[in-house]
Amino acid sequence: MLCLCNYVELIIRDFYLYDGYSILHCVCPRDACKAPILLNYKRNKQQDFEFKNIFIIDCSKIKSMYGNEEIISEISGKFVEIYNQAYQAELSGLDLICGAGYRKAFEYLIKDYASKDRSDDAEKINNMSVSSIIEKYMNDPQLKEMAKRAIWLGNDETHVVRKWEEKDLKNLRELIDITVVSIKRSEKIKSYNQVMPNKK
Repeated sequence: MLCLCNYVELIIRDFYLYDGYSILHCVCPRDACKAPILLNYKRNKQQDFEFKNIFIIDCSKIKSMYGNEEIISEISGKFVEIYNQAYQAELSGLDLICGAGYRKAFEYLIKDYASKDRSDDAEKINNMSVSSIIEKYMNDPQLKEMAKRAIWLGNDETHVVRKWEEKDLKNLRELIDITVVSIKRSEKIKSYNQVMPNKK
């Protein structure tokens, strides 16, 4: 059994049975975490227990998904903050609302990234639609295509009618992650080109 914040074996402290439900009271064994966690199972028709939800008792102890990555945190601290709140909501079984949080987080990332080297255009960028920013300011073709698709799925999480019914939250998180990795790669390339210019 894994702790979702650190991918280690959880310590089971107690076990409860209630009206067809089984609840395991666990704790992360790492000293830096010690997050108390409830795992919720429900008995099915075959009398087996199916996993249903994870409830994080103290979300403040959950490790940030991108908070330990300096490049992303410097570009958009709001993205990191909102993304992790959405992630904690998803872990707690709030799958109907966390998608909107991922969508909001991603908008902060795109707008902050576009404004990073264009401080004079920051106000203009903040008033543009995310799709327009992606088209106008993202030069990397692969980054642009992945960011566009993340917005498509993010929009589905905020609308009544879905355009991409076969895609889900996992796909949205994957596209956001691909975009984050692409931004980190681009920033590292830019940094090395600056500190190690071509020899004359």
